[in-house]
Amino acid sequence: MSRPLLSLRGLAKHYGTVRALDGVDLDVSEGAVFGFLGPNGAGKTTAIRILAGLARPTRGEVRLDGRDLLRDRTRAALGFRALVEVPAFHPGLTGLENLLVFTRLARAPASDATALLERLGLAHAAERAVGGYSLGMRQRLGIAQA
Repeated sequence: MSRPLLSLRGLAKHYGTVRALDGVDLDVSEGAVFGFLGPNGAGKTTAIRILAGLARPTRGEVRLDGRDLLRDRTRAALGFRALVEVPAFHPGLTGLENLLVFTRLARAPASDATALLERLGLAHAAERAVGGYSLGMRQRLGIAQA
């Protein structure tokens, strides 16, 4: 069995006496699509905030592609993307135009934007204004942007 791409071991985050996370262990394989699901207060957002470097855990280990995400934040974060809630896009621009803004910022070729729209099932709506996109379509555009 190969090494997991993302690995959490004993991850905990306490806010005073509140235990938002308490000893979470998780492995995610390369190529897997993964989401945190659970009721309000289950620790989903806290876990994502730790993975994104926006919060420090009380204890535990996080590895991304074998790198310690908590100690080597800059290098490890290069491989991490997260979509939390609904991303914001300019409603008057098309899906392709919105995505091209981000590809230019990342100095990526424009063809990457087109390929991502195709891969996420948005090619048919690439020339439509994002203001007319459904919630699910905006979320998929957010995944492409990430």
